[in-house]
Amino acid sequence: MNCRSLLGFLALASDALLAITCAVGQEPATPDKIDFDRDIRPILSEHCFACHGPDESKLKAGLRLDRRESAFTARDSGEIPVVAGKLTESQLIQRIRTVDPNEIMPPPDEGKPLTGSQIALVSRWVEQGAEWTDHWSLGNIRTPSVP
Repeated sequence: MNCRSLLGFLALASDALLAITCAVGQEPATPDKIDFDRDIRPILSEHCFACHGPDESKLKAGLRLDRRESAFTARDSGEIPVVAGKLTESQLIQRIRTVDPNEIMPPPDEGKPLTGSQIALVSRWVEQGAEWTDHWSLGNIRTPSVP
Protein backbone atom coordinates (compact mmCIF):
# COMPACT_ATOMS: atom_id res chain seq x y z
CA MET A 1 0.00 0.00 0.00
CA ASN A 2 1.50 3.31 -1.03
CA CYS A 3 1.41 6.47 1.07
CA ARG A 4 -1.43 8.07 -0.91
CA SER A 5 -3.64 4.98 -0.50
CA LEU A 6 -2.91 4.81 3.21
CA LEU A 7 -3.80 8.49 3.71
CA GLY A 8 -7.03 7.99 1.76
CA PHE A 9 -7.93 4.98 3.89
CA LEU A 10 -7.20 6.86 7.13
CA ALA A 11 -9.34 9.80 6.01
CA LEU A 12 -12.27 7.48 5.24
CA ALA A 13 -11.83 5.64 8.54
CA SER A 14 -11.84 8.88 10.57
CA ASP A 15 -14.94 10.11 8.73
CA ALA A 16 -16.68 6.81 9.44
CA LEU A 17 -15.76 6.98 13.13
CA LEU A 18 -17.10 10.54 13.34
CA ALA A 19 -20.35 9.49 11.65
CA ILE A 20 -20.79 6.53 14.03
CA THR A 21 -20.14 8.75 17.06
CA CYS A 22 -22.72 11.27 15.86
CA ALA A 23 -25.23 8.54 15.05
CA VAL A 24 -25.19 7.08 18.56
CA GLY A 25 -26.08 10.50 19.92
CA GLN A 26 -23.05 11.17 22.06
CA GLU A 27 -23.06 14.76 23.19
CA PRO A 28 -19.85 16.79 23.18
CA ALA A 29 -17.86 17.02 26.39
CA THR A 30 -18.50 20.01 28.64
CA PRO A 31 -15.51 22.36 28.75
CA ASP A 32 -13.82 23.00 32.12
CA LYS A 33 -14.26 26.79 32.01
CA ILE A 34 -17.59 27.92 30.63
CA ASP A 35 -17.31 30.91 28.30
CA PHE A 36 -20.46 33.03 28.01
CA ASP A 37 -20.00 33.99 24.36
CA ARG A 38 -18.94 30.54 23.20
CA ASP A 39 -21.18 28.34 25.36
CA ILE A 40 -24.12 30.24 26.88
CA ARG A 41 -25.16 33.04 24.53
CA PRO A 42 -25.86 30.58 21.66
CA ILE A 43 -28.15 28.54 23.94
CA LEU A 44 -30.03 31.63 25.10
CA SER A 45 -30.26 32.90 21.54
CA GLU A 46 -31.62 29.62 20.17
CA HIS A 47 -33.98 28.69 22.99
CA CYS A 48 -34.84 31.81 25.00
CA PHE A 49 -34.62 35.02 22.98
CA ALA A 50 -37.88 34.40 21.10
CA CYS A 51 -39.76 35.19 24.34
CA HIS A 52 -37.04 36.84 26.44
CA GLY A 53 -35.05 38.78 23.87
CA PRO A 54 -34.92 42.16 22.15
CA ASP A 55 -38.35 42.01 20.44
CA GLU A 56 -40.53 44.02 22.86
CA SER A 57 -43.73 42.88 21.11
CA LYS A 58 -43.01 39.21 21.98
CA LEU A 59 -41.47 39.77 25.42
CA LYS A 60 -42.81 37.47 28.16
CA ALA A 61 -42.83 38.27 31.88
CA GLY A 62 -40.81 41.44 31.24
CA LEU A 63 -37.63 39.33 31.30
CA ARG A 64 -34.89 39.97 28.80
CA LEU A 65 -32.12 37.39 28.76
CA ASP A 66 -30.16 39.33 26.17
CA ARG A 67 -29.32 42.02 28.75
CA ARG A 68 -27.20 41.43 31.83
CA GLU A 69 -29.11 43.86 34.05
CA SER A 70 -32.40 42.08 33.40
CA ALA A 71 -30.97 38.59 33.90
CA PHE A 72 -29.39 39.47 37.28
CA THR A 73 -32.13 41.73 38.71
CA ALA A 74 -34.98 40.62 40.97
CA ARG A 75 -38.37 40.38 39.27
CA ASP A 76 -41.57 41.80 40.77
CA SER A 77 -42.08 38.36 42.36
CA GLY A 78 -38.76 38.76 44.20
CA GLU A 79 -37.17 35.91 42.25
CA ILE A 80 -33.86 36.53 40.51
CA PRO A 81 -33.29 34.83 37.13
CA VAL A 82 -29.53 34.38 37.61
CA VAL A 83 -27.72 34.44 40.95
CA ALA A 84 -24.00 33.99 40.34
CA GLY A 85 -22.66 30.89 42.08
CA LYS A 86 -26.06 29.85 43.49
CA LEU A 87 -28.00 27.25 41.56
CA THR A 88 -30.84 26.91 44.07
CA GLU A 89 -31.47 30.66 44.09
CA SER A 90 -31.35 31.08 40.29
CA GLN A 91 -34.85 30.98 38.86
CA LEU A 92 -33.41 30.28 35.40
CA ILE A 93 -31.86 27.06 36.67
CA GLN A 94 -35.03 26.02 38.47
CA ARG A 95 -37.09 26.59 35.32
CA ILE A 96 -34.79 24.70 32.94
CA ARG A 97 -34.42 21.75 35.35
CA THR A 98 -38.03 21.25 36.43
CA VAL A 99 -40.19 18.45 35.07
CA ASP A 100 -43.43 20.40 35.67
CA PRO A 101 -44.82 21.12 32.18
CA ASN A 102 -46.38 24.38 33.46
CA GLU A 103 -43.06 25.68 34.78
CA ILE A 104 -40.36 24.29 32.47
CA MET A 105 -38.52 26.64 30.15
CA PRO A 106 -38.60 26.73 27.26
CA PRO A 107 -42.27 25.70 27.23
CA PRO A 108 -42.88 22.28 25.64
CA ASP A 109 -45.23 23.76 23.02
CA GLU A 110 -42.37 25.91 21.68
CA GLY A 111 -40.70 22.73 20.37
CA LYS A 112 -37.17 23.76 21.36
CA PRO A 113 -36.31 21.83 24.53
CA LEU A 114 -32.84 22.10 25.98
CA THR A 115 -30.63 19.02 25.82
CA GLY A 116 -29.04 17.55 28.91
CA SER A 117 -25.65 18.96 27.89
CA GLN A 118 -27.13 22.44 27.42
CA ILE A 119 -28.72 22.32 30.88
CA ALA A 120 -25.37 21.15 32.29
CA LEU A 121 -23.54 24.03 30.55
CA VAL A 122 -25.93 26.68 31.87
CA SER A 123 -25.79 25.15 35.36
CA ARG A 124 -21.98 25.07 35.35
CA TRP A 125 -21.91 28.65 34.09
CA VAL A 126 -24.00 29.77 37.09
CA GLU A 127 -21.87 27.64 39.46
CA GLN A 128 -18.71 29.24 38.07
CA GLY A 129 -19.99 32.73 38.80
CA ALA A 130 -22.18 33.47 35.75
CA GLU A 131 -19.58 35.70 34.13
CA TRP A 132 -21.35 37.80 31.49
CA THR A 133 -19.60 39.41 28.57
CA ASP A 134 -21.01 41.76 25.97
CA HIS A 135 -21.31 40.48 22.45
CA TRP A 136 -17.88 40.36 20.82
CA SER A 137 -18.92 42.95 18.24
CA LEU A 138 -19.51 45.51 21.00
CA GLY A 139 -16.14 45.08 22.69
CA ASN A 140 -12.70 46.48 22.03
CA ILE A 141 -10.69 44.93 19.26
CA ARG A 142 -8.09 42.57 20.70
CA THR A 143 -5.03 41.37 18.88
CA PRO A 144 -4.62 37.65 19.49
CA SER A 145 -1.28 36.37 20.72
CA VAL A 146 0.96 34.79 18.16
CA PRO A 147 1.10 31.01 18.55
